[in-house]
Amino acid sequence: MGRAAGRVPRRGGRAGRTGRAVTLVADPPAAVTLVADPPAHVRLEHRGRERLELGFGALVTTIRWTDHGAETGYAGARLREGTVMAGSGWSRVIELDPPAAAPDGEPVATASFSVRDAGVWVPVTLEVRPPA
Repeated sequence: MGRAAGRVPRRGGRAGRTGRAVTLVADPPAAVTLVADPPAHVRLEHRGRERLELGFGALVTTIRWTDHGAETGYAGARLREGTVMAGSGWSRVIELDPPAAAPDGEPVATASFSVRDAGVWVPVTLEVRPPA
C-alpha cells in the first residue's frame, strides 16, 4: 500500500530521524474500508488519496449473524472481476444473496481481496460490525 514520507511515529508521537510525526489516520495515502448494510449489501470504499490496484479475481464478501457463538444467518457473494484501479472516492456496492429469514444475533461483514503493493499482490481481509 502507499508509503508515508519519513518514519512512522514511535511511542509518544515522536518520529524517527526526520523530526516530524506522520499521521496516517488523518490523511491516509491508501485506505480501503468496508461498509455493511445488512441483510444483503456491502460496499468497498477507497478513502485514501493515492490510486490503488485492487484484485477482485476471487473477491469473497459475506455477512454472518451469530448469537452466543452459533451462526444464525449468512449472506454472501463470490465475484471474479479481475482488477480495478481505485482512485480517491472510488466505491463498489456488492449485492449479496440474502438469508431466507431475518436472522437473530449480531451481523459481522467481511471482504477478502488483494491489493498490489510495489508489484506484489498482498491478500487483505476486512471485517466490520455494522452499527445497530
